[in-house]
Amino acid sequence: MKTAYKLLIISSVLLPLILVPFAAHKGDSPYFLLGIAFCYIGAWCVLTALDLLVVFATAGILYVWFSMGYNLFDYTTFYFLCLLGGYLLAKLAVRFKKLSEAVSVID
Repeated sequence: MKTAYKLLIISSVLLPLILVPFAAHKGDSPYFLLGIAFCYIGAWCVLTALDLLVVFATAGILYVWFSMGYNLFDYTTFYFLCLLGGYLLAKLAVRFKKLSEAVSVID
């Protein structure tokens, strides 16, 4: 169980460094590289219990999508997806750690 937790932590650090530059190349814009910072901000929200920031970001992006339409290579959409990806991956790692601790207590 600890190996899977460490793998989740490593992937939450390395996946933004691999996927975001690929998307920046596909989108032909160097500004997409700011998505790496948004991935880490999403993970930081989990560690500092700032879930409200993600809720406000979700409400804001829904407003943008309804007013301007959805486009994956729009900056606001891409940054939101990076934020959400970092948040969900870090949340998954934290939940998995709690689950592994609960299982180790039972054993």
